Amino acid sequence: MRRQVLAAAVSLLMSACALVGDPVTGEHVDVFLTPSVGNAFIGLNPEGFTIAEYRGAAVVIAPGIAVTNAHNAKSLAQAGIADIDILGRSPTYDLLFFRTARGTPLAHGNVFLGENVVAYGNVGDLRVVKGAVKWWVQEDAPLCSDCPLRYAFTYGAPGGHGFSGGPVVDAQNGLLVGITFGFRDGMEGADGRMMYAYDMNVVMQELARVQGRRPGQ
Repeated sequence: MRRQVLAAAVSLLMSACALVGDPVTGEHVDVFLTPSVGNAFIGLNPEGFTIAEYRGAAVVIAPGIAVTNAHNAKSLAQAGIADIDILGRSPTYDLLFFRTARGTPLAHGNVFLGENVVAYGNVGDLRVVKGAVKWWVQEDAPLCSDCPLRYAFTYGAPGGHGFSGGPVVDAQNGLLVGITFGFRDGMEGADGRMMYAYDMNVVMQELARVQGRRPGQ
């Protein structure tokens, strides 16, 4: 069941890949919340690039399948992930799915308002931020007559470039609850930076569409 969008939620005005604010933040860490998160995490480290805008992350969400943001396509190519491995892009969301032999799928969970979460990114080293789910957001209008309204959630945390495509996990149990796709500063009613993420119901729905399946099959 689609969660009710809060009346006080802001409209999702920025495009999926719009990143507004300081480019690189987050805290360097050497370990993950749980081993399972580490086994599913994929850092995108393109050879020959040193700036954070060309880095990012992905996560294994099903056997042999990982997801990242579609705007990370350049990072995938430069990181040696061939076109033949690309399953496809979501026609509606900033999501790209690819085949991988790396990692183990991370178990999914539901995300709730007020829930404490941990998000991971990659800027050449592993980065982490922690925060709480703040809002559900939606666009004012769909992209096309057959497109659904795009839903996302926000969490308050000092992330930045390099977190795109990375996992957002429940702080208590490490379950995968979302995929980060952007951030924005200066939002009305927000203290500091707001990170944007798609919840896993949306992500798995879009994987099914890319594979030509009905969601749930």
